[in-house]
Parts: sequence; C-alpha cells; structure tokens
Amino acid sequence: EHLHDKGLLSDIVKVLNGDANTIPYADDDNDDEEKMNEVVSCDGTVFLLTSEQWGTKRMLQVIQRNDGLRNLPREGLLSGIRWEVDSHFQYWQRLNSHTTIVPFLPFQQDDLLLVVQTWFQELSDKYQGIRWARLDVSTSALEYTVGVDQVDYLDLYNGGLLQPTKTKYGDKSQQPLSKALLTFSTNGAHMLHENSLYTALKSKLKSSSTSRRPYMAAFLDVD
Repeated sequence: EHLHDKGLLSDIVKVLNGDANTIPYADDDNDDEEKMNEVVSCDGTVFLLTSEQWGTKRMLQVIQRNDGLRNLPREGLLSGIRWEVDSHFQYWQRLNSHTTIVPFLPFQQDDLLLVVQTWFQELSDKYQGIRWARLDVSTSALEYTVGVDQVDYLDLYNGGLLQPTKTKYGDKSQQPLSKALLTFSTNGAHMLHENSLYTALKSKLKSSSTSRRPYMAAFLDVD
C-alpha cells in the first residue's frame, strides 16, 4: 500500500499548499510504532511531480513476477525508474543532494474515484452560497464517472498480456480470462476531463452567472 499511498499524496499536497511543513515518516523495513509516528521536515525539499511514464514497463513486469499487487517489492519497482530519473536530474546530483524516489502505480479505478470526489468537493466549496448551500454527488454518479464505459482501462494478465477492460456493452461471447493482476487507466486522470459529468457541470456553472437557491443543497445523480 505504501507504494501507492493516497495518504502520502494528501500530505504532499498540504506541504505544497503551505498548510504543513512535515510529512509522516515511512520506512518499509521498520515496524517500530514510535518511528511510524514520527514526521520528516520538508525544509529545503524540492518536490518534482511528473506524469512521465518512467519505469512503467518495469513496474508491470514486477507485478507479473509478484503475481499481483500484494507485498510488492519496492526495490524492484525503483530499479526500473531510478536510472531514468537520474538521467533527467543530474543537476541535483552535482549538488550532492539526497534524492528520494516514490513510485506510484498507474491509476486504478479507486484512485480516479478519489480524484473526482476531490474535484466535486472543490466545485461545492467554490459555489457555496452562490449556487447552492453545498453540492452532494451520489455514489452512482461517482461510479458512473470513473466506470469502464467512461474511462479506458487496461487489464494486465500473467505473461504480460494487456487487454482493454470490457465494458458492460462489450462482446459477451468472449470467454473471460483469469483474474487480471492489475486494471489501470490508459491515460491517468486526464480522461476525467473528457465528456464527463464533472466537465459538463463545470461548463454549465461557468456559462451561467445566475444565482440559484444558494440556501439549498444541490444533488447530482444519474439513472
């Protein structure tokens, strides 16, 4: 879980927004509870966040050899991207700086769900007291937004086979394969911007300046 820790991302966002200056200490080889409760100062720290798919091929190979995501060896994932990172950021090496690499697995459906929940919450806060008292989004609407009929996913199987995830309208005559080792978005969270409920609502809010029931809660749902 630490390799794709949503809590870690939240902690980093707080630091980048100036709301915090530390992040929780993490050591995969140390189960000491005192250590787990420690924090690390981010003074003098430069965060380089990139969507470049460095080491993706290596990551998929490690997942195959590991037969899934459970107890993934971090060093195996790191080795596939370390040389790429080093080749792009030799400047930092010349400064004798300490470089920590945190690999994040390709976005899965649960990750996209958290992303879109955050976006809807931001809309809710932005238009609170103007368009609504708050915006509530149903579970059905959230699941629809990140569903296989709205986002292109790939399934990874043993042997390195990659196949598009079937939609509920897909070919029912095909026999299902063994359980996928990993199902992930082909384009990260970018597809959530394309023809989604979130995009449609955001566009409508921008195109109209009329205040509508700012004292009532709004509810977004799908049939």
